[in-house]
Amino acid sequence: MFFATAYSEIGVMSRPATNLYGAVDIATMTLGSMKLAADIRIMEVYSNGAYENTYLSRLEDVYIGEGKVLHYARNSEGAINAMFILV
Repeated sequence: MFFATAYSEIGVMSRPATNLYGAVDIATMTLGSMKLAADIRIMEVYSNGAYENTYLSRLEDVYIGEGKVLHYARNSEGAINAMFILV
C-alpha cells in the first residue's frame, strides 16, 4: 500500500486536515479552494478500520464534508498529492 510510506515518500508538508472540505471539481482540479495534483493518491478509511485506495474520478462532484479529510500531503507546488478520507 502506498500510504504505508506516504509521508516519507511524498509528505513534504503532511498535516492533519482540520479545515479541508468542499466540492471536488475535476475540471479545475480542486477540493474546495485547494488545488489537487494530477497524480493525487487517495485512500478511503472506513469507521470499522477497513481502507481502500480510490481514484479522483470516483469523487467527481462529491462534497467532502468538514472533518472527513483526515490527513493530507502537498507537493512542492503546494497542490494536494495524497489524502486520507473518512467514509
